[in-house]
Amino acid sequence: MRYFVALATFIGCLTACNGQSNAEHPQALHFDQTIFLNQQAIKVAVLDTALEREQGLMWVKGLPENHGALFVFEHEGEVGFWMKNTLMPLDILFFNKQGQLIKTIQAAQPCPKNDCPIFVAKQVKFVLELADTSSISPNLEANPAISLRM
Repeated sequence: MRYFVALATFIGCLTACNGQSNAEHPQALHFDQTIFLNQQAIKVAVLDTALEREQGLMWVKGLPENHGALFVFEHEGEVGFWMKNTLMPLDILFFNKQGQLIKTIQAAQPCPKNDCPIFVAKQVKFVLELADTSSISPNLEANPAISLRM
């Protein structure tokens, strides 16, 4: 019996330690979809499950030019995004279910602590995150009526 308890404790410790070591690894991003903003193509990784959206771009060190993460929600509603464990500044674009831009956060800064600002928007169906160095970002304010096409 002691052997069984010791073995179970050892396996439990290995499992817990393994979970902790993977905590700082980014999720795999597959840029296999293309969307368009102002007729400019952007390759995106679609994050459409709760787990994918929760991790988002945490621990990702960089994005290629004209690449981003597209968060897709089941229903249009209020969403909040923060920069916890994000390693690069991001532009965060909030879209309604018609694909119209409703809010932009430019150059949101990484936040290594737990007390990070939360960027909230209402009536959101899609959120696009781009590196703030993207060539797309400077054109956003010039044309506020942009739309998202997939």
